[in-house]
Amino acid sequence: MDTTQYLEMFLDESKEHIQACNELLLALEKNPDDLAIVNEIFRSAHTLKGMSAAMGYEDIIKLTHEVENVLDAIRNLRINVTTEILDMLLKAIDLSEEMVLEIEAGGTGAKDVSEIANKLNRIELDTFQKEEVIEDAVDESTNIRGGRALNVQNSNKTIRVNIDRLDTLMNLFEELVIDRGRLQSIADELHNQDLNDTVEHITRITGDLQSVILKMRMVPVETVFNRFPKMVRQLARDLGKDVNLEITGAKTELDRMVIDEIGDSLVHLIRNAIDHGIESPGVRLTKGKLAEGSISLRAYHSGNHVFIELEDDGEGVNKERVMKKAVENGIVTEELASKLRKEQILELIMSPGFSTAETITDVSGRGVGLDVVKSKIESLGGYITITSKDGQGTKFQIQLPLTLSIITVMLVNLGEDIYAIPLTSILEVAIIRTTDIMNAHNRKVIDVKGNIVPLVDLKEVFEMDTVDEKAEHQAIIIVRKGDKMAGLLVDSFIGQQEIVLKSLGNYLQNIFAISGATILGTGKVALVVDCNALIK
Repeated sequence: MDTTQYLEMFLDESKEHIQACNELLLALEKNPDDLAIVNEIFRSAHTLKGMSAAMGYEDIIKLTHEVENVLDAIRNLRINVTTEILDMLLKAIDLSEEMVLEIEAGGTGAKDVSEIANKLNRIELDTFQKEEVIEDAVDESTNIRGGRALNVQNSNKTIRVNIDRLDTLMNLFEELVIDRGRLQSIADELHNQDLNDTVEHITRITGDLQSVILKMRMVPVETVFNRFPKMVRQLARDLGKDVNLEITGAKTELDRMVIDEIGDSLVHLIRNAIDHGIESPGVRLTKGKLAEGSISLRAYHSGNHVFIELEDDGEGVNKERVMKKAVENGIVTEELASKLRKEQILELIMSPGFSTAETITDVSGRGVGLDVVKSKIESLGGYITITSKDGQGTKFQIQLPLTLSIITVMLVNLGEDIYAIPLTSILEVAIIRTTDIMNAHNRKVIDVKGNIVPLVDLKEVFEMDTVDEKAEHQAIIIVRKGDKMAGLLVDSFIGQQEIVLKSLGNYLQNIFAISGATILGTGKVALVVDCNALIK
C-alpha cells in the first residue's frame, strides 16, 4: 500500500506523542507512584507503535514495543520506577524522535536500536520472567490508514492545515493590504463619495480578515517551552546541580514566525542560568538557600507585545568580575569601566566574545551565547533587558512583537524619500524649537520631561543632506528600547499607516538601521527603520 499520502499526518502525530512521552516521563520522575501517568505514557507509546506499523517503520516498532513492556511492568507493579529506568526510557524516546526526524528529512528511519532495546528487555528479565504480550499492529484509536485529518477535542473541531498553505494565505492577504492602500490613494485623489464608501467597507472587511488570519498563525509558546524541562534535567545532572524549572504562561500565543526564531535564544539563556547562575547544592546550603536551585520561565501578553522572562535564584551577576573580564577582553577601557552604571555593566555580558568562564566546556567558555541572543531578539523587533541582585539571582526579560508580518508605522519624509518607523518603538512625536537643542559630550541632546535624550539625525545616518539647522523648528520622534531613549530628527510627518513588512533579501540584509521595506499605496517603496540599532 502507498503510504506517502499519510506521511505528513504520521510525522505530525508522531512528534506530538513523542513530546507527550517526554513530558510525562519527567512528571513520573516527580511522582513515581502515580500510575495514571504511567498509563498515559503507555497509550502514547502504543499509539506511536501502531502508527509506525501502519507505515512500515520496523525499527520504531521494535523500540516502542520494548518501551511498552517496561511501562506495562511498572503499571502492574512488577517493577518500581527508578532514575536508571527513566533514563533508559528517555533515551529510547530520544532515539524514536531521531528516526522520525530522519524520515521527515527524506530518510528511511532505519537505525540500529538493538542496544537500547536489549537494555530495556533486561530491565524486566532481571526482575521477573518476561510475560508474553500480544497486541494488534495498529491501534484502532489511531488508525492512520483511515486518513484522519479532523480531530474532535472538547466539542471544538480542529483541522490540520499545512504551514505552507498558511504562509501562502498570508502572502495573498499582504498583497491585498498593499492594493487597499493604493485604492485609498486613488479615492483621495478623485474625491468620489461612492468610491470612498467602498474603500471604507473594504478596509473593515480586510481588518476582520487580518484578525482571523493572524489568529490562525498564532502558536502557543509551549511548543518551544516543552523541550526545556528535559534539557534542564540533563544539564543539571551533567553539572552536578539540582535545578527545578517552573513554567507559567505556556498557553501565551505568538506568531509562528516569531516562535520559530526564539527557541535557540531561550536555550542559550537557560544554559547560562544553570552554568553561571545556579550554585552547586553544597554552596547553596552554606548560603542558607535550598539545595535545589530554581529557574522560572514565564510568558504573558501586554498590549501588542509578548514578554518572556527567565529568572533564576542563583548568585547573581558579579559586576566586578564582569568589568575585569570586559577590560581583559578589550571590550571596554579601564577608564570607561570605572564610569559605567550598574545597568551598563550588566549589558556587557551580552557583548560579542564575552565570557567569564575560566575553562572551555561543552556548556560555556567559548564567548558565544548572549551576544547571539541579543542580536536575534533585536532582529525580531524586540529587545532584552537584564536585572540582577547579588546573591539572589538574575532576570532576563524579552519583549517581542505579536507578529512580524503586518505592523503599524509612522510614515515620515526624509528629503524626497519616505521612511516608516514602527509605532511600537515610538513614545511621542513633536515639533521642537531648534534653540531647544543642546550639546552634551559632543552630542546633540534634548530635554524630554526631565530626561536628557540624545538626538539622531536620520538624514546623517542614511547619508543624505542633513536637517537644516537654521530652521526655527524641527520634527522629532522619540523612540525607546527598554529604558533607553533617542530622538529621531526627520523633515516632516505623514501619518500612521498599517503596512506589510517585506524582507530586503539576502543581498541587502545587513544594511544598518533598516529592518525591511514596504510598498505604499502610491506604488513607492518605503524603508522601515530599525530603531533598536539607533539607540545606544
